Amino acid sequence: MSNLNRLPTVPTYGRKLAIVLPYPSKEEEYTGTPFTGTTGSTILRILAGHGLSEQQVLLAYVLPKEKSGAVLREDYSDLVEVINAYRPNAILAVGTLPFQTFCGWEVGLKEVENYRGGQMRTDGQTFPACKVYPTLDGATVWADYTNILFWRVDIGKAYRAAAIEGVTLPVRSINTRPCLTHVLTYLDEIVSRQLPASFDVEGYNDNVGVTMLSIAKSPVDCIVIPFWFEGKHYWSEDEELMVWQALARWLANPRCHKKVTNAMYETFIMLWKHKCIIAGITEDTMLKQWELFPDHKKGLATQVSLWTEEPYYKDERTSDNTSTKLLYNGKDSCCTEECERMQEVAIQKLPRSNQHYQFNVSILPAYSYLQLRGCKFNLEKAAQLRTDTQNKCNELMFRIEQTLGREFNVKSVPDKQWLLYEHFGYKPSTRYGRTTAEEFLLRFYAKHREPLLKVVIEAISLRTRVSDINKLTTDADSRIRSGYNIVGTNTGRLSSSESNAMVPTFSKTGILKWENTGTNLQNVTKELRVCFEPDSVNHSFFQCDLSGADGWTVAADLAALGHSTMLDDYLFGIKPAKVLLLMLWEHNAGRPPAGINNLTRAELLRLTKAIKFPDERDAQGRPGDWEYLCMKRVQHGTNYGMQPELLSATIFKDSEGTIDLTIGQAALYQSLYRMRYNVDARAQWLVTQLPQGLQTACGIYKKFYGLRNPRDPEPGIVRAALSFEPQANTTYVTNKALQNLWFDPKNRTSRGTLHIEPLIQIHDALAGQFRTAYSDFAIERLRTWFHNPITIHGIEINIPFEGGFGTDWVNSKTVEFKT
Repeated sequence: MSNLNRLPTVPTYGRKLAIVLPYPSKEEEYTGTPFTGTTGSTILRILAGHGLSEQQVLLAYVLPKEKSGAVLREDYSDLVEVINAYRPNAILAVGTLPFQTFCGWEVGLKEVENYRGGQMRTDGQTFPACKVYPTLDGATVWADYTNILFWRVDIGKAYRAAAIEGVTLPVRSINTRPCLTHVLTYLDEIVSRQLPASFDVEGYNDNVGVTMLSIAKSPVDCIVIPFWFEGKHYWSEDEELMVWQALARWLANPRCHKKVTNAMYETFIMLWKHKCIIAGITEDTMLKQWELFPDHKKGLATQVSLWTEEPYYKDERTSDNTSTKLLYNGKDSCCTEECERMQEVAIQKLPRSNQHYQFNVSILPAYSYLQLRGCKFNLEKAAQLRTDTQNKCNELMFRIEQTLGREFNVKSVPDKQWLLYEHFGYKPSTRYGRTTAEEFLLRFYAKHREPLLKVVIEAISLRTRVSDINKLTTDADSRIRSGYNIVGTNTGRLSSSESNAMVPTFSKTGILKWENTGTNLQNVTKELRVCFEPDSVNHSFFQCDLSGADGWTVAADLAALGHSTMLDDYLFGIKPAKVLLLMLWEHNAGRPPAGINNLTRAELLRLTKAIKFPDERDAQGRPGDWEYLCMKRVQHGTNYGMQPELLSATIFKDSEGTIDLTIGQAALYQSLYRMRYNVDARAQWLVTQLPQGLQTACGIYKKFYGLRNPRDPEPGIVRAALSFEPQANTTYVTNKALQNLWFDPKNRTSRGTLHIEPLIQIHDALAGQFRTAYSDFAIERLRTWFHNPITIHGIEINIPFEGGFGTDWVNSKTVEFKT
């Protein structure tokens, strides 16, 4: 037995736990003391929080020392000896090698990240039969310290399991091949008794649609309803009609509460493909998971690994075995039900987070409407725009090739490398080598002002625009749609992607494929927005944007800390970025910029409103308002801890290389911002709040699991903290406007349809349509819906908005209105 494998020396009264690492660290080898390295000591510290000391646990290694190459049975004979001598009830297998050793080579070759947290078991031959909990290795945790959450959860599971002999997995009753009577009886029971149940859909919006659907009344009672089974229908035509009718009655019944993971997908496929309305979704475990752990993955696989004992099974979805796939579908519903029950216990301890979660659930119908309704897309305008853009690109390509005297492809990396590093003779990047990334092309141009390179950059931009236009795939009704994720980022900001709708296409070899339509609407350029139109000439297209958005939360934070200048400016109608512009001009004129702080707000308002920008570009190609654009980036970037070098690079890229600030200039601009608003006070205060986490005005709570050292937090953690609440509050206020629109009875016709329709939601903006004849009504309601005060540190804030409407999305501010 290796002298580093240590049996317990203190009684545990039946709680028998073994912790196994791959091999000792250099420090542990040198000292001869197990688990004194970073990984081992951290695990023991977490375990001590459960009341178990290192003297009460078997500490062991697979190998006595690190070894390269294959690991043979005789290499870990010491481990076999000590495990068989102790016969633990549970083993915490830390990393891939212990996982492989205990659970078998075939299973263990898969990534431990998938299997961690699930209850596995030894083979019962080499090692005595017992439970095994795989968990991440130390390197994975140290690389991304938010993974410490998984160690805490997995160690807790192993600790509890160590008190019980044998396997403790729940026995799930999943009927995967039901008869018609069983299906109808099961559905009739949950409808008549109004039982809450979880359900999960398998399938796509292709020519088949839903292939199977499972429903679970509890974590151990589930039925799977197959539809498309081994290449054919599971039911006869008459039977399937009866099943769909019974299923539709349950789905449409709002009194039958339903639980899902990712309601946005389930509601879309059931209505889009099968015309089934889903009402009564009261729980979405993906939204609830995000509320509890916003920095971590929120899919069902992660949920299962945190809240249940279920071993990893998500790879069964692609199995060729029909029985395995049916069982997989049943497990999804059972695990959704089990996860939701466990999440509910946790979120009840966070009342404000629960309130925000319930708010997100309440707007699911509105977002489902956005996904399904889509927006009318003018294909003729898009085709003309594509033709015009392609022609411009072709003209530039001709000029490039004429100048170079050779063929040149702006998409070709070798061609661009030749141009930069051989033809122009530029020096490759020390860090990135012969890179052709857009940022480096812009930097080379800013430095050398080579006319031909400017043409190449413009050609690349045009090729990208053509590609973007080609990706805008509409559905058969000439409308374009997008998929929405209400909690798409760790600050709760909305994200969008291609639609869940699909169209058939054929490969060059004639193979039928189904591809998603739509696009990420967050990235649609202004020139493309001309293609997004209202339904008829009798409708107007509107957009409402929050004004100042994230800045209001920053201002309220500073005011609560005794620095009210920014909030007072906002309340007086003064834009901070324009004040910075005045300060810069004072500096450029040789006068102290701090003198601006001596002006009254009435004087500041007059001066900022009097600022006019030239329409034409200057000699360097910069727009007339380039300094103002810089100041807006300075405000935003400095609020979130951006350093001068990154700020300069960001402005350079955003302006397509026309605004090339030196790092010194960027630092100067930031110093002006700090001079007036003292924003560093907010950063210093937030650092003191990191250990206990942050609670936003809108209710979201965030614990910083990635915080290694509270006394010296990493810059990335501080930046995340700086951006968290402003973005969360902005998203909430915009979503609140959508909720108001959706539930306002004045916005419903006698048939229940909407007078003012939401069509697109992006970041801090809501866009849609209404009949032009109802414009006065629409303006009045939109003003009401966007009046959403929030209280930040006891200060009531109402973030103003700017709205307008016109003939299409790009002209949606033809007629303007405000808060």
